[in-house]
Amino acid sequence: GDQRALLETALSVIMIPLPRETPLWSVTLISDLAHGGAAVVVVLHHALADGLGGLNVLAALLDPGLPPAHVPFPRASPTRASLARDAMRTRLEGIRQVAGSWRSLRRAMFAGGGFHPTRALPCSLVRRTGPRRMMAVVTVDRAALRAAAHRYRATTNDAILVAVGGALHQYLLSRGESIDPIAITVPVSGRRPGGGSALGNLVSPMLVNIPTSGDLAERLAHVEAAVQAHRAAATGPPPIAILGGLFRLLARHGGYRFYMNHQHRFHTLVTHVRGPVDPVTLGGHQVDAAIPVGVGEGGNMTAYFEVLSYAGVLTIAMIVDPDHGPDLDDLERRLQSDLDSIIA
Repeated sequence: GDQRALLETALSVIMIPLPRETPLWSVTLISDLAHGGAAVVVVLHHALADGLGGLNVLAALLDPGLPPAHVPFPRASPTRASLARDAMRTRLEGIRQVAGSWRSLRRAMFAGGGFHPTRALPCSLVRRTGPRRMMAVVTVDRAALRAAAHRYRATTNDAILVAVGGALHQYLLSRGESIDPIAITVPVSGRRPGGGSALGNLVSPMLVNIPTSGDLAERLAHVEAAVQAHRAAATGPPPIAILGGLFRLLARHGGYRFYMNHQHRFHTLVTHVRGPVDPVTLGGHQVDAAIPVGVGEGGNMTAYFEVLSYAGVLTIAMIVDPDHGPDLDDLERRLQSDLDSIIA
């Protein structure tokens, strides 16, 4: 099949819940692509790793690969008693950290808009979503976009945010809606180079308001200044890490799902992960492209964007609720047009 068939098939695999009684990952091979190649869909549950951590895990699977660890196989499952002790220990540790980390929590929350953020302007981007998802992909030359952004003293990520904001603004205008600004949440990694295990989640949400009026230079300058003002707070200990077991306890009883279904802090999410600069191989075959796909609690966000750079190409995956969100083909055209305009 063509790329659309590949995306639909890959998304159907990713949307299948992973069995809780087995390790929370899967690998699926998709063959018979139109150009004669194949695709590998690697699914990692977010409980295992965030985006950057997931890339570190995948790096261990690439050629030349790592020597197999000398451990007994198969290993016995942990006992219920040991799981209970581990869960209780992490919960108590989380409560202890909260008691002594109020200042860190306030600082981390500042990057995400604070404890009482300004309500995002109402529009069709923020409403309850259903169970279905569809995706499309836009690609752009990373060096060209980076050079264009640097001409305005901005970064590649700033240019992506401006392009996404512009595409969503034009889409809303076509529906008779007009909002300014568009609030975008950007997950920021708190990982440090060589900072230990790739597993776990170490991301903080950074809220950036993207202006929809003014020329390109003004919009890029505004976004660059906003990111710089919040980046330091966002790269500190993330709220989830500070709350630890308390967060998991609340999530276990539906707190996270309730929040996502009722949040009005942002209109959409844009996550950007930098992948390998040079082409890599897997099983002796060169990897031609890498497409990021994240599927989580839908909440009331009808469209979001996953960005991954690989071998000089920026790939932006747009994931929407087809029953409540933007028209995917229309949004794809508008985003490609905005990226091309910035480069031009």
